[in-house]
Amino acid sequence: MRKPMNKLLVVFTIFICTLVTPQAFAGGKVGDADITYWVKDALRHDPRVDASEITASTKEGIVTLSGSVDNLSAKKYADLEAKKINGVLGVVNKITVMPSYRSDTDIRNAIRRRILNSAVIESQGLKVTCVQGKVSGGFSEELSGSFRRASSSKLPVSPAIRVSSGFFIRTEI
Repeated sequence: MRKPMNKLLVVFTIFICTLVTPQAFAGGKVGDADITYWVKDALRHDPRVDASEITASTKEGIVTLSGSVDNLSAKKYADLEAKKINGVLGVVNKITVMPSYRSDTDIRNAIRRRILNSAVIESQGLKVTCVQGKVSGGFSEELSGSFRRASSSKLPVSPAIRVSSGFFIRTEI
Protein backbone atom coordinates (compact mmCIF):
# COMPACT_ATOMS: atom_id res chain seq x y z
CA MET A 1 0.00 0.00 0.00
CA ARG A 2 2.90 2.27 0.72
CA LYS A 3 4.51 1.97 -2.77
CA PRO A 4 1.42 3.04 -4.75
CA MET A 5 1.05 6.01 -2.39
CA ASN A 6 4.68 7.07 -2.98
CA LYS A 7 4.22 6.76 -6.75
CA LEU A 8 1.06 8.86 -6.57
CA LEU A 9 2.87 11.50 -4.52
CA VAL A 10 5.74 11.64 -7.04
CA VAL A 11 3.34 11.93 -10.01
CA PHE A 12 1.36 14.64 -8.23
CA THR A 13 4.56 16.60 -7.42
CA ILE A 14 5.75 16.42 -11.04
CA PHE A 15 2.34 17.57 -12.24
CA ILE A 16 2.37 20.58 -9.92
CA CYS A 17 5.92 21.48 -10.97
CA THR A 18 4.97 21.51 -14.66
CA LEU A 19 2.14 23.93 -13.96
CA VAL A 20 4.41 26.41 -12.22
CA THR A 21 6.49 28.37 -14.75
CA PRO A 22 10.14 29.21 -14.22
CA GLN A 23 9.18 32.90 -14.05
CA ALA A 24 7.32 32.23 -10.84
CA PHE A 25 10.55 31.03 -9.27
CA ALA A 26 12.47 34.03 -10.61
CA GLY A 27 9.96 36.50 -9.22
CA GLY A 28 8.29 37.34 -12.54
CA LYS A 29 8.84 40.32 -14.81
CA VAL A 30 10.70 43.31 -13.40
CA GLY A 31 8.43 46.35 -13.18
CA ASP A 32 9.17 49.60 -14.99
CA ALA A 33 9.18 51.58 -11.74
CA ASP A 34 11.81 49.24 -10.28
CA ILE A 35 13.97 49.52 -13.39
CA THR A 36 13.77 53.32 -13.29
CA TYR A 37 14.75 53.35 -9.62
CA TRP A 38 17.71 51.03 -10.20
CA VAL A 39 18.93 53.03 -13.22
CA LYS A 40 18.78 56.32 -11.28
CA ASP A 41 20.55 54.69 -8.35
CA ALA A 42 23.30 53.29 -10.60
CA LEU A 43 23.83 56.71 -12.20
CA ARG A 44 24.02 58.42 -8.79
CA HIS A 45 26.73 55.98 -7.67
CA ASP A 46 28.85 56.17 -10.83
CA PRO A 47 31.65 58.72 -10.28
CA ARG A 48 32.05 59.14 -14.06
CA VAL A 49 28.53 60.54 -14.47
CA ASP A 50 26.96 63.68 -12.98
CA ALA A 51 23.45 62.33 -12.51
CA SER A 52 22.02 65.61 -11.22
CA GLU A 53 21.06 66.69 -14.75
CA ILE A 54 19.91 63.28 -16.04
CA THR A 55 16.37 61.91 -15.89
CA ALA A 56 15.37 58.33 -16.55
CA SER A 57 12.02 56.81 -17.44
CA THR A 58 11.02 53.27 -18.36
CA LYS A 59 8.22 51.93 -20.51
CA GLU A 60 7.90 48.17 -21.12
CA GLY A 61 11.55 47.60 -20.22
CA ILE A 62 12.89 50.34 -22.52
CA VAL A 63 14.79 53.02 -20.57
CA THR A 64 14.88 56.59 -21.88
CA LEU A 65 17.69 58.80 -20.60
CA SER A 66 17.42 62.54 -21.08
CA GLY A 67 19.09 65.66 -19.76
CA SER A 68 22.58 67.03 -20.27
CA VAL A 69 26.16 66.21 -19.34
CA ASP A 70 29.38 68.13 -19.91
CA ASN A 71 31.27 65.51 -21.93
CA LEU A 72 30.72 62.66 -24.35
CA SER A 73 32.23 60.01 -22.07
CA ALA A 74 29.65 60.76 -19.34
CA LYS A 75 26.88 60.23 -21.91
CA LYS A 76 28.37 56.88 -22.91
CA TYR A 77 28.88 55.76 -19.30
CA ALA A 78 25.27 56.64 -18.44
CA ASP A 79 24.13 54.49 -21.35
CA LEU A 80 26.34 51.58 -20.25
CA GLU A 81 25.15 51.79 -16.63
CA ALA A 82 21.49 51.67 -17.71
CA LYS A 83 22.13 48.60 -19.87
CA LYS A 84 23.57 46.71 -16.88
CA ILE A 85 20.29 46.79 -14.96
CA ASN A 86 18.27 43.56 -14.78
CA GLY A 87 15.08 43.83 -16.83
CA VAL A 88 16.31 46.54 -19.22
CA LEU A 89 15.48 45.51 -22.78
CA GLY A 90 16.97 48.59 -24.43
CA VAL A 91 18.14 52.16 -23.84
CA VAL A 92 17.17 55.29 -25.74
CA ASN A 93 19.87 57.85 -24.98
CA LYS A 94 18.58 61.40 -25.48
CA ILE A 95 21.27 62.97 -23.29
CA THR A 96 22.80 66.07 -24.85
CA VAL A 97 26.43 67.05 -24.40
CA MET A 98 26.85 70.64 -23.27
CA PRO A 99 30.61 71.18 -22.91
CA SER A 100 31.61 73.64 -20.26
CA TYR A 101 34.52 76.03 -20.49
CA ARG A 102 37.75 74.61 -19.11
CA SER A 103 40.86 76.62 -18.52
CA ASP A 104 44.19 75.52 -19.93
CA THR A 105 45.29 74.63 -16.39
CA ASP A 106 42.26 72.36 -15.90
CA ILE A 107 42.90 70.62 -19.21
CA ARG A 108 46.61 70.17 -18.47
CA ASN A 109 45.88 68.76 -15.00
CA ALA A 110 43.25 66.35 -16.36
CA ILE A 111 45.73 65.03 -18.91
CA ARG A 112 48.44 64.66 -16.29
CA ARG A 113 46.06 62.68 -14.05
CA ARG A 114 45.09 60.35 -16.91
CA ILE A 115 48.73 59.71 -17.79
CA LEU A 116 49.80 59.23 -14.16
CA ASN A 117 46.97 56.70 -13.67
CA SER A 118 47.93 54.77 -16.81
CA ALA A 119 49.73 51.49 -16.28
CA VAL A 120 51.25 51.51 -19.76
CA ILE A 121 52.82 54.96 -19.89
CA GLU A 122 56.00 55.82 -18.04
CA SER A 123 55.27 59.29 -16.70
CA GLN A 124 58.50 60.23 -14.92
CA GLY A 125 59.90 63.44 -16.43
CA LEU A 126 56.72 64.08 -18.41
CA LYS A 127 55.93 67.69 -19.27
CA VAL A 128 52.46 68.62 -20.48
CA THR A 129 51.54 72.08 -21.70
CA CYS A 130 48.25 73.53 -22.82
CA VAL A 131 47.92 76.86 -24.59
CA GLN A 132 44.50 78.02 -25.82
CA GLY A 133 43.16 74.47 -25.63
CA LYS A 134 46.03 72.96 -27.65
CA VAL A 135 47.96 70.30 -25.78
CA SER A 136 51.56 69.26 -26.30
CA GLY A 137 53.91 67.22 -24.20
CA GLY A 138 57.02 65.19 -23.98
CA PHE A 139 59.88 64.21 -21.74
CA SER A 140 62.61 66.46 -20.38
CA GLU A 141 63.44 69.14 -22.96
CA GLU A 142 61.74 67.33 -25.81
CA LEU A 143 58.19 68.60 -26.49
CA SER A 144 57.48 66.52 -29.58
CA GLY A 145 54.39 64.85 -28.15
CA SER A 146 55.95 61.41 -27.99
CA PHE A 147 55.57 59.20 -24.94
CA ARG A 148 57.71 56.23 -23.95
CA ARG A 149 56.22 52.83 -23.34
CA ALA A 150 56.61 51.50 -19.80
CA SER A 151 59.38 48.91 -19.96
CA SER A 152 57.56 46.38 -17.76
CA SER A 153 54.34 46.47 -19.75
CA LYS A 154 53.61 44.21 -22.69
CA LEU A 155 50.44 46.13 -23.55
CA PRO A 156 50.52 48.45 -26.55
CA VAL A 157 50.32 52.17 -25.87
CA SER A 158 47.21 53.75 -27.31
CA PRO A 159 47.90 56.20 -30.13
CA ALA A 160 45.74 58.77 -28.36
CA ILE A 161 44.92 59.47 -24.74
CA ARG A 162 41.37 60.76 -24.26
CA VAL A 163 40.63 63.25 -21.53
CA SER A 164 37.19 64.24 -20.35
CA SER A 165 37.31 67.65 -22.04
CA GLY A 166 37.24 65.97 -25.44
CA PHE A 167 40.89 66.68 -26.24
CA PHE A 168 43.41 64.06 -27.29
CA ILE A 169 47.13 63.82 -26.99
CA ARG A 170 48.50 62.24 -30.15
CA THR A 171 51.47 60.04 -29.51
CA GLU A 172 54.28 58.97 -31.78
CA ILE A 173 55.40 55.44 -31.01
